[in-house]
Amino acid sequence: MTENRITMRKLLEILRMRFGSQLSFRQISHSVRVSVGTVSNYVKAFQESELSWPLAEDISELELIQVLFPDASIANRKGLIDPDWAEVHQELKRKEVTKQRLWEEYCQAHPLNAYSYAQYCHRYHHGVVVKNDLYDS
Repeated sequence: MTENRITMRKLLEILRMRFGSQLSFRQISHSVRVSVGTVSNYVKAFQESELSWPLAEDISELELIQVLFPDASIANRKGLIDPDWAEVHQELKRKEVTKQRLWEEYCQAHPLNAYSYAQYCHRYHHGVVVKNDLYDS
């Protein structure tokens, strides 16, 4: 797949138009303002995945990208390093620990490959909190 990815909003719109409305690649391309080849590539990746339309409501953007493009995750493409989210989740259960403190420690460990604080919180929320029973066993 190409190095430049489309936005998640456009990806979801492509899938909705193709599988929900049965529009042609050309119609979708014109509406979403991406090339026909891009539409084709994303539809093909979706069809080759284990997913079905409509998507499950609890699937996160990160999970969708990882399923569609298992060889090129967002973090790897940008060179950013994900912390151990299970460990972060466990640490946050302690009274004196905050996300800010854990993020600062993460930045010290990976000064050139760290997410911004906002992205760190977003990725934590969508990777752990949304699936809150993932680490609570």
